[in-house]
Amino acid sequence: MARREGRNKPDSWAKMLAALAAFCKKHGHCKVPANYKPCPALGRWAAAQRYKRKIGELSPERVKALDRLGFVWAPAEETWTRMIEDLKAFKSKFGHTNVPEHWAENPTLANWVQSQRYKRKKGKLSEERVRELTRLGFMWSVYRNADETSLPSEKRQDSGQDDGFSGERLYVIRHGVYVQHDGKSPLPKQIEQFQSAHRGDLPPFIPLPKGPTVFCLGDAFVKEKKVKWRGKGPLPSEVMDYVQRNGNLPKYEPSAT
Repeated sequence: MARREGRNKPDSWAKMLAALAAFCKKHGHCKVPANYKPCPALGRWAAAQRYKRKIGELSPERVKALDRLGFVWAPAEETWTRMIEDLKAFKSKFGHTNVPEHWAENPTLANWVQSQRYKRKKGKLSEERVRELTRLGFMWSVYRNADETSLPSEKRQDSGQDDGFSGERLYVIRHGVYVQHDGKSPLPKQIEQFQSAHRGDLPPFIPLPKGPTVFCLGDAFVKEKKVKWRGKGPLPSEVMDYVQRNGNLPKYEPSAT
């Protein structure tokens, strides 16, 4: 069955292809927004090419012409892949995946990680993507402050919720450098210096469990060792060593004492 090219005449299609080439040259990519204000017709045309290819109404010649420009056939998939790579880079630098909510260095990534948590909560994130993020050590439950200075314990008191975490945090100043804070005393100098360098943003952090806790250390090659923490005060050195190596807390459970 012959493919239909729709109502686009050859010269009209060539003009739109040229407009797309100009867009790519100017912006460094071919992902034309659907509501591209400088040329709304180009955004609609790009979307139409994706649809026509999907239903088999775009000729191989036109597909090749678009491919040569680097046309993105599945923008959502391309965005996912790019964000995953950015998240991996963040983890490589800081040792964890808890991107600050207002991270000035990459606000797109900061918004994206919040969006993934929301989508999973609403059941709108596929199991495949949940698994991919989980394998990276993605933190599905973190605190979102009402403002730049409010602490998680204050947030819970307002909401009446208890999610199993204390107000204490283990802040990540940079890869391998962690500062514990109880959520009550003045911020340590290292955290204040981070804020000064990042437009007032707090560093990424790992929330600490509430109350007496038993951390389970070990892996398939090392016999499991249990280390107790009374729920306040400095974390045990063995736990900090684990965090230094892995960028996240080891498995843990509430302690009876």
